[in-house]
Amino acid sequence: MNIDWAICFPNTEEYAGYNLTKVATYANDMPATVKANIYFGGVDAPQTLVHSQEFKLEGTESIVELQLNAPIPIDGTESLWISFHNECTESNYVYPATGCNDTGNENGDWVSWDKGASWEHLSKSKVYLTWMIRGYLENSRGEVAVLNNDTRASENYDVYRKNLFTG
Repeated sequence: MNIDWAICFPNTEEYAGYNLTKVATYANDMPATVKANIYFGGVDAPQTLVHSQEFKLEGTESIVELQLNAPIPIDGTESLWISFHNECTESNYVYPATGCNDTGNENGDWVSWDKGASWEHLSKSKVYLTWMIRGYLENSRGEVAVLNNDTRASENYDVYRKNLFTG
C-alpha cells in the first residue's frame, strides 16, 4: 500500500523572498522511511516537483523537524505543496501518515493512494482530520515564518496574522 499525504498553501504572495528550509511532520510510534516532496503550482493536485528528499522517522511520538538539503526559494506566484510519501509492503507494514482533529482548512487533508497520480480530500472517505505537516521559511533578514494548516493561532506563533515566530 502506498500513501502520499499533503497540505497545500494556495496563497504564497506574502512569502515572496523567503526560502523553505525545513519541513516537519509528526513521527508516530513506528519507525519509517518517508520521502518529502515539495511542489509549486496546482489547485486540486500538486503540479511541479521542485525537491524530493528521503528522511528516516525514528518513532519518537513527537513533531520532527527535517532540514532540507538546499533552500527552496518562494517567489509568491504559485501555490506551495508539502507532501510525504511512504510505501508499505506486506513484510514491512508501516503507516506513518499522522493527522489531528480537523482544523477546517480545506487544504489540510490531501491524499493520494496511487503514488501521486490522483489526489482527493481524505474527507471524501469520511475521515475528518488534518495532516500534521509544517513548513519553515526564512528570509535574508533572518525572519522565520512557520506554515501550518491550522487556521487558529498557536503558542509562540502569530499564525493568524503573519505566521511569524514570536516566542
